[in-house]
Amino acid sequence: MKLRLSILLILLLPFGLYAQTGGMDAAIDRYESITVQCIRMKQAVAAGEKVSRSELSALIKDLNGLRAELQGSSAGMTAAQRRRVAEIRKMYSDGRIRSTKVEVSPRLSASGFKLPVPPVHFVLPDSHLRLPSGPILSTPEKASSVKYLLLAETGIVPDLTAGIRAGILFGRFGFYLSGRSNFKPDAFEYECFSDGTTPDGGYIWTSGQSRISRLNLSAGGLFRFSDWATLYAGAGYLRRDLFWQDTGQAWALVSDISKSTVAIDAGVIINPFGKGPALSIGTSYPFPELTIGLGWLF
Repeated sequence: MKLRLSILLILLLPFGLYAQTGGMDAAIDRYESITVQCIRMKQAVAAGEKVSRSELSALIKDLNGLRAELQGSSAGMTAAQRRRVAEIRKMYSDGRIRSTKVEVSPRLSASGFKLPVPPVHFVLPDSHLRLPSGPILSTPEKASSVKYLLLAETGIVPDLTAGIRAGILFGRFGFYLSGRSNFKPDAFEYECFSDGTTPDGGYIWTSGQSRISRLNLSAGGLFRFSDWATLYAGAGYLRRDLFWQDTGQAWALVSDISKSTVAIDAGVIINPFGKGPALSIGTSYPFPELTIGLGWLF
């Protein structure tokens, strides 16, 4: 009976050894696959490409789990498996992808089974892998480069004006300067009031001709609240003068309607591609004015 049991164990032992070896080979296959992914990711980083943080984190998590599994099972590795692990380590160090898998059928020698190979302690190169930082991460919030803004603007209502708005952005915040005018002359010979009287008690006899001279100068801040939109708001100087022409072709300033005062302006700048073409729309106060602009964000 004991002789039969011994023979049965001898017959079943090769199948158990094959199953154990096959499981270790599968783990090493997985180790080689992840190593190849690491090399490709390193090559992408070296080429200046962006790397997804979530993808890299998942890869490192897999590596940590696999490293613990292989190190815990190193005592049961065959010589061929140890050589393959060493080749994978060398492949990682060289940075050149190549296959290390060799198909070997497990065979039993005529003299019996080989003794287990003594444990070999090794450090997987993946343990040195760290999350990249800086511009290689595909995270928009990390981008804080300086951007320059230049817009050609025009006031549409109530007065037709033209000018420019120039600004600079440091990340999400910046500042701007703006100036617009209708380029009408502001010279006059005397003053009058909107009721037709003059300061000396006389009257103006108008020819029916009039003109408005307007000038807006402002400075303020920029806030880039998204990748495609920036708010602006500021304050400055506003002059809006109304002139009437009399029958003698002299121009009079209508002083009770004309104003020179502190003004504020505000609006939004849209650039749908992050950089490049930009469109602005805004207003100013007092003497509300609708303005639009077209330009470029560099």
